[in-house]
Amino acid sequence: MNKTCRVCGSVKSESEFSKRADSTDGLRSECRACKKATDAAAWNKYKHKKLPQNKEYKLNNKDAIQLKMRKYRENNRESIILGAIRKRANAIGVLFNLTIEDIVIPKYCPLLGIELCFNGGMSNRDTSPSADRIEPGNGYTKGNVKIISYRANRIKNNATPEELKLMASRIDEYSAKQVKSITFESRKAEKGQDEKTIIEIEAVD
Repeated sequence: MNKTCRVCGSVKSESEFSKRADSTDGLRSECRACKKATDAAAWNKYKHKKLPQNKEYKLNNKDAIQLKMRKYRENNRESIILGAIRKRANAIGVLFNLTIEDIVIPKYCPLLGIELCFNGGMSNRDTSPSADRIEPGNGYTKGNVKIISYRANRIKNNATPEELKLMASRIDEYSAKQVKSITFESRKAEKGQDEKTIIEIEAVD
């Protein structure tokens, strides 16, 4: 179906027009390109007035703005994550074909069992929801994305399941050796041995 833009007069596909619930056909009368140009012209005309007003409003209503943003994030979690995934896919040049229905946020991280918190902030980022590609070599595509915790995603990163299993099987032994080495170094340092001697002892150990 086609529609004529009232601004430029061009006949365009209906996909070139934004939706508008109160119009007879459910679409705006101007095409997206004309609407964008009109908005840009209006902003350039009045920005010298709006910018100071916006700055003053933000300073005087910081708490109210933060509360509003928090509520928006809580009510639009899937949309926010979908947008972030799309941006990430474009940045690294991988395929993206997800929709809002593909974003399912569990209450707990499937890998670590920790409760996911959408408003944790940078101080508690480990509990934030994070999009994980099951097969890292593939894109953000249907069936290849799960929501887990940010910490689990950092741990998983680009490792294969085999590499993670191997690390898990050796982590206790590795940690024990590290503790032994650190303790040994501290004792030698207390006795006044120099750094070179300590390194040589660790290498032999």
